[in-house]
Amino acid sequence: MDEPNIAQFLLADPTVAGLLADRIYPELLPQTDGEWRLPAAVFLRLGADRQKMFCQTDSLVQATYLVTSFSYDYDTAVALMGAIRRKMVDYCGPMGDVAVDSVSLTNDSSLDVAPEPGLFRRSETFTIWYRELRA
Repeated sequence: MDEPNIAQFLLADPTVAGLLADRIYPELLPQTDGEWRLPAAVFLRLGADRQKMFCQTDSLVQATYLVTSFSYDYDTAVALMGAIRRKMVDYCGPMGDVAVDSVSLTNDSSLDVAPEPGLFRRSETFTIWYRELRA
């Protein structure tokens, strides 16, 4: 994988894993037989910037990720997002196969309309600086 492995990174934390089990997904929250398995988290890569250098594009990437916690009760959605935030903010080190230089929280929100009445969610946007793998 040529970008941070957010799922593997978060599930290595006992608090996050205790709340999520294995329910962290890229991009969308799946349904099983019309039902969501909750609590759960979803991460979405919103975009990335790279700097063009004289000879080539720099391997340092500034990527923006949206991470959202979902639950049928408000307290669990907030607790899950809090555990994720504590694991992510100011982290530097390996995240999967890539070396992460820095993670910062750039925005948090609970104002988005949930996809279903009675479903609570909390979203936070993180900026992750990492070194892209080169062939």
